[in-house]
Amino acid sequence: MGIRVKSEDLKYVYSEHTTNNSISKFIGKPDKTIFYRNEAGEVVPMLEKVLEYLKTSKKTYKQLSDRKSYKMYLHVLEDMIRKDLPRKKQRREEVFDWLRDNFSSP
Repeated sequence: MGIRVKSEDLKYVYSEHTTNNSISKFIGKPDKTIFYRNEAGEVVPMLEKVLEYLKTSKKTYKQLSDRKSYKMYLHVLEDMIRKDLPRKKQRREEVFDWLRDNFSSP
């Protein structure tokens, strides 16, 4: 079982409306489905997958085991989605790659 993001850990409030109702949640690449950055059903699975990826890195494994560091990483990723993610990154796999490649430890 991987990392599970709880709604109470999130920094922002997301819409519970799901545009991609009939499409499964993001489970990894390849996934060319459009990513909706303001919907909990899109953001939470994306955050979980990016955090799982980061946890496999020797640099971040220990930090992600600590609750305070986990929330700090989570909030940095949320800020990246909310404030920095280029509008041209619309597909789930593009968003995952961008978050992975542009994340820097707080």
